[in-house]
Amino acid sequence: MAGARVKKLLDQGISLHQAGRIREAEALYRKVLSLSPSDPDAQHMLGVAAIQRGDFERAIPFLHRARNGYPRMPELHNHLGMAQRGLGKLTEAQGSFRTALLINPRFVDAHVNLADVLTQQGLIGDALSQIQHALRIDSSHVESYNMQGNILHRQRRYAEAVASYQQGLARNPASGLIWQNMGNTLREMKDFAAAATAYQEAMRRQPKDARICLLLGATLEKLGQPEAAEAAYREALKRKPGWSEADFFLSALRSRTGDEQAPATAPQEFVTQLFDAYASNFDQHLIEKLKYRAPELLSDALTPHWPTEPGVVIDLGCGTGLLGPLIRPHASQLHGVDLSPNMIQSAAQRRVYDHLELGEMVACLASRPAQFDAVVATDVLIYVGDLAPLFAKAHAALRPGGLFAFTVEENTRDSGYWLQPSRRYAHAADYLRKLAAERGFVEQSLSTDVIRQQSGQAITGHIVVFRRNP
Repeated sequence: MAGARVKKLLDQGISLHQAGRIREAEALYRKVLSLSPSDPDAQHMLGVAAIQRGDFERAIPFLHRARNGYPRMPELHNHLGMAQRGLGKLTEAQGSFRTALLINPRFVDAHVNLADVLTQQGLIGDALSQIQHALRIDSSHVESYNMQGNILHRQRRYAEAVASYQQGLARNPASGLIWQNMGNTLREMKDFAAAATAYQEAMRRQPKDARICLLLGATLEKLGQPEAAEAAYREALKRKPGWSEADFFLSALRSRTGDEQAPATAPQEFVTQLFDAYASNFDQHLIEKLKYRAPELLSDALTPHWPTEPGVVIDLGCGTGLLGPLIRPHASQLHGVDLSPNMIQSAAQRRVYDHLELGEMVACLASRPAQFDAVVATDVLIYVGDLAPLFAKAHAALRPGGLFAFTVEENTRDSGYWLQPSRRYAHAADYLRKLAAERGFVEQSLSTDVIRQQSGQAITGHIVVFRRNP
């Protein structure tokens, strides 16, 4: 009788699960476990439900216990890999997906998931081979075309990526995710009109997704359509009320049209998301494509002003740590702080920082009064308009005579700061000097030079060294 009851509850739970009523399904799976505590099917389905809710930590114990009952079930190993991937345990996830494929070499979903993990690990060639093998197994598998497109995008093989997305859409034109990914690739190809069309399709297919609206709005700005862009940003706020990132995009647009004042700073969510996504190819993109020079320029500007003895230095918005090796000889201790977890991870690999911290730079300085001999920052103040709070906390965090050195993009429009169409701030030299005088800094040097390229245009910036009054 107990076995029949367990089977009935499982069948009911699975029916509810398939209908999207996950919480109700979970309640029935738990009833099964109250009757049969080691039931592997209930354990497995509770793990799947936890994955679907994004609770990867909770999923793993269920899946481990289910594996004791079904050690050779490929689907179970695949789900375990998905939970491990969700927690960032990529090596473990790769092992689980490979185990699933040892059991069933034709398990296409496991091939796709393995390709995704290999991509995240930077093993792009292996990932492409994996997904192409999946397509040889099943040439109609839509997600394989999407993943292949994503990998080709990572390799900057944009035309091939678009072709792969189109093959996926030929099989499932309702896939909003593929439309969105194709829009991303078309933007990289500078085909903004086609990208806008793809994002519009993605918005239609995914009516609850707010981020697509930002992508569409930014693309419409590129096309010189500010009214349509504003409508897209307002749609984002409709889909996700109070979203700071959408508010920033809208405020930035309206400030450039003169309709409202620019926000004082970019929201942390925007900066974190931007640089987390950028971390894997940040150095290559900046140095090879954008001819990024800010670290070298700031290091050169600092050279005449370093004290004789190395001191305690903090690198604000350290990113992947490009500045770190240049200033390490002058630091008895070198600290770094950044909003992006992926950037912190990349900086750690350089092995030049004594301490790395995930956090916001003003708050970090506020918690460390009179602890530093130098506060430095490259390519981070472009995401802050009003620098007064930073100047105040930098002054308090420095010891007497300490250095405050940074780069900003040059504002030639007026004597303050300006939020540019790139959604980066530019600052005037007069504004920087005014803040320095108000906060007790003495100018050591303030020069102007080309700090990077953007869309083929030279971007000029100020390279600044101030010293705190003794």
